[in-house]
Parts: sequence; C-alpha cells; structure tokens
Amino acid sequence: MLGLYDVNDILDEFATEALRRKLLAETQADSSEVRKLISVCRTIFSPIVKFNFMMRSKIEKINARLQFILEQKNGLELKENYAGRSSKVRERPVVDKTPVYDRDRDKEAIIEKLLKIKNSDSGVSIVPIIGVGGVGKTTLAHLVYNDDRG
Repeated sequence: MLGLYDVNDILDEFATEALRRKLLAETQADSSEVRKLISVCRTIFSPIVKFNFMMRSKIEKINARLQFILEQKNGLELKENYAGRSSKVRERPVVDKTPVYDRDRDKEAIIEKLLKIKNSDSGVSIVPIIGVGGVGKTTLAHLVYNDDRG
C-alpha cells in the first residue's frame, strides 16, 4: 500500500498545481497582451520547471522503492495471491447534504482569514483544517468553499 498512498499524494499535488496555475492565469487576464506575456514568462515558466523537476524526482523515488520491493519479493520467492482480498484505495470523502450545526464560528474564522489573504494580494495560500477523524474537517471545508463571499 506504500506506493498507492504516495501516488495519490502526487496526484493531489498535480491537482493543486493545476489550480494554482489556473488562478494565476485568471488574475493576469486583465493586463495587456505584452505585459501579460512578460508576466507569464516570468511567473509561470520558472515555477513550472521547478515543479516538474520536483515531481519527476518524487516519481522516480517512488518507482525506485517499488522496484526494490519487487526485487525483494522475487528474491524471497513470494507468490502473488489476490484470492479473497479486497484492495481498497483511499477514497475522497463524501459530504452529507444534511444541515450542519454549530460550525458557524469556525466557518466565519476561516473565511475571515481567507479574505485577509485575498486582500493582501500575497498569492495563493493554504489554510489548514486540523483535527482528529470524524470531527467534520471535510464538511467545514465544503461549507467554506461553498460560501458566496469568496
């Protein structure tokens, strides 16, 4: 399962990077074509090269670990046996559509923080929501995401 979680994390990083690039392109859509081209070259291509290099390095490390595990399996003459097993990959949580109670203060605090970040023009930022399993972190994130003020 080691490789599956790592691959899922990499897919998350690609999705985050795609969103970052989309937001960057939207913020630069208002400028003139020449200014836009210069700005895009300066702000996108350098981070793209860095991001691609970083992701390639991570993928190569995962591949090397998986190859090592495969070599160990072959060296120990282990046999693959999938009968009676269900391999469950980590899935995205599904948010229930029932009303949410007692989360208004948390939601407002996060929205206030995000609006401050947006108004400071500091770029794309991340506000973590931390807690033990089952307390409603994903539900809270969906409430903030679906708020109309953003």
